[in-house]
Formats: sequence, structure tokens, C-alpha cells
Amino acid sequence: MAELQIGTKGRVGFLKQTAYDTIQAADGSFHYFPYLNCTLGVIQGATQLPPETGGSALPRGYLKTGSWAAGALDIVPRLENRIGWLLEAACGDASSYPDQNISQVEAGSGATVDCHTHMFGFANADDFALPYLTAHKLLPHTTAADEVGEIYQDIHVSQLRIDIAPQTYVRMHLEMLGRSNPTTVFDIEPGWTMPTFDTDDTFLVTSCSGTVKIGATGGAPGTLTEFEAGATSITLANNLLPPTQTMKIGSMFHKDHPTLSRAIVINTVILIDDYDLYVQTFGAAADPVIDTGISCTPLDGDIDIELASAALIGATTEYYKLRFLTESGNVKWTARPINPLPNQPIVVMLTGTVVNATSGRDFKLYIQNGQANYD
Repeated sequence: MAELQIGTKGRVGFLKQTAYDTIQAADGSFHYFPYLNCTLGVIQGATQLPPETGGSALPRGYLKTGSWAAGALDIVPRLENRIGWLLEAACGDASSYPDQNISQVEAGSGATVDCHTHMFGFANADDFALPYLTAHKLLPHTTAADEVGEIYQDIHVSQLRIDIAPQTYVRMHLEMLGRSNPTTVFDIEPGWTMPTFDTDDTFLVTSCSGTVKIGATGGAPGTLTEFEAGATSITLANNLLPPTQTMKIGSMFHKDHPTLSRAIVINTVILIDDYDLYVQTFGAAADPVIDTGISCTPLDGDIDIELASAALIGATTEYYKLRFLTESGNVKWTARPINPLPNQPIVVMLTGTVVNATSGRDFKLYIQNGQANYD
């Protein structure tokens, strides 16, 4: 009988495909991530035949209906390099700005040697476009011959969520959907060598730096203003065609899962300084905020969230950073009713929904690091 196996040496890696149905095979080129949890795996449908006459109390048949790959990945994002590939997979496109930090890119001037900025967003020509990924997941074993590698292809990221809370590290949650039809799905003793990971201390921490800025178009505050924020999240959801809708006769595998629509939602908890923003989510933008009723007009505005690591980028004086912002007044703000409680601070829970911008980019998701590009 074999000894007990522990999952700590398990790992998962991804590599962008050049095209649909073009699986990647060179494991040494994959970008691997330490994870907190990984449910990404093979999904297998099965069912039994309906009740039939003939005197049997049990079903008279059982069959498999199909197979695909799906699941979630929870990680501590580190910004040295590899996270950019997942951000590109979730957003659709990546642009790089060598020797500039994020602020310099936004300003359109300035230079910082060896600090490179990367912007992730929708592809310019196609809001629906997403890269396809191949995934390698290792099931570890103390005996190398008993290790199993799982291989999935044509993966799309169906959700990216960045979770930000005070006094801790930033977490990232990704949900994925792919196909499980390469010739080899389960590779016995794959021989994949131990990969390198991004430098440990390049994770994002909220106890020393980080800001949440909100602005209300035509209201108060009229420009992006820092608020005292608690738990905050950024969610990008890619609504993909379900696998069952492109299953075909003669195969266990679906054809594809293209993007049908997309949504971006920001949730944040604000410690109350005044009630202006809260009132405007119900009564529409105003400056100054005065007595009001309920308005049919949603509150438009913008968001700017910046996070940083405690680690410097190489020999520069710049820190690894992540920044999410809009600049077209295309965030629609709503608020939950405030519930004052005894012995508790008063907070307002805000939800911002990003809608199509009439001009410019719908949003910008930046990181800065020492990586040259994500071509």
C-alpha cells in the first residue's frame, strides 16, 4: 500500500495558443502559478436511461454524454511576470509601454528606465475576442512513475475577480472553460520538470499603500477623489456559450464556447465621511447635494483603484503596481440602503457597473513590472 499523498506539490500552468484547436505541447514554455485552490479539471457528463417496461426496478442502461474542462483557480497574484498572461486571457488584449511607469503612460510623457507598463483591455477590433490557452495540471506523487499530468485545450477565462481587503494581501479568482479532447488528456508520468515561479515578494499588499478613488460626473465629487475604502472587488465576467449548445453527433466534445457578452462590476465599502455620494445614487448627480427625491437618472462616474507590492522593480525606485481605472464617466453607481448599527461604523456599500464608453477605452487595467512585453 502506497504512502499518503499530499497535494502541496501540485501545480497548474498555461500557455497561449496561436489559434483555436492548436494545442501547445512544450511544457517548459508554460507559465506556472502556485495556487491556493484549483478546481480546474475534466468534467464528464453521464446519465441513465429512463424507466422502461420489462419488469426491472433498476435502469436498463447508462451512458456518458460528453466531456469538457472547467473550474476555478485561486491565486496570490505576483506581478513580476506571469500574471500578465492571465490578465491578457481574461481581457482579450495587451499593450506594453517600455521604460514608463503607469503614471507616465497616463500622462503621455516621462520615462523610467527598466520599469515597464502593460495595459490590458478589450481588443481594439473586437470586444468579444479572447485568447485560447492550453493548460497543464500536475497530480503529484512521491513516486515519479505514478504522477499524472492532465491536459486541457482551447481554454477561455470566463471570470476574473480581484479581491482587495484592508490589512492583507490581494487575491485573484479565475474561472475557466475549455475542451478536453486532445489525444492524451491524462499523461501518465509526464516528465514535466519543476518550473520556476515569479519572485515570492512581488505580491500586492494593502496595509501600506493602495487607494480607491471615485468621481461623479456632474456631481460631487466632480473629479476622482480618494475615499476611505474597506473590502473592494473588481469582477470581469465573460459570458461564454455553454458547451452543451455546441455538442455534435459522433463526438463527446463540444465545438467551441465563444464570448456572448461581457460585464465588469466594482463593489466597494466606503467609510462614511458625508452622505453626498450615497444620496446621489438615488437622487442623481448634484453639486452641491441638496434635498432630493428619487431620480430616473443613474449616477454616472469613474473609478481609479491602485495597488502596490512592497517590492521594488529591479534596481529602480518603482514598486510593482496594479491599477484599474475608467475615464469616460461610464460607471453606473448604485448603493445599498444604509443600516446604522449600534457600536458599528456607518458604511455605504457601492456597486459600479461599467457600460460601453461613447469614446475612448471602456476601462484600463495596468500593471508595471520589469517584463518587456506580453507579445
